[in-house]
Amino acid sequence: AAAVNWGVANKIVSGVAEDTFAPDALLSREQLAVMLANYAAAFGTPLTAADLGTFADSGDVSDWAQGALAK
Repeated sequence: AAAVNWGVANKIVSGVAEDTFAPDALLSREQLAVMLANYAAAFGTPLTAADLGTFADSGDVSDWAQGALAK
């Protein structure tokens, strides 16, 4: 619980709903990319974005994860 509270407090994770976490659920690449980008932002680490169009599966990326996956 302490790690989840820390992640929420630092805007790194937000859960699967407003007040729900699923710690035993599988993590998607999109979810991981968002968490890593949020972690970098929380600690002031700039990330350079790439062109997602260069990846074969770029058309499969969800709108909410595009920015994070580009980084």
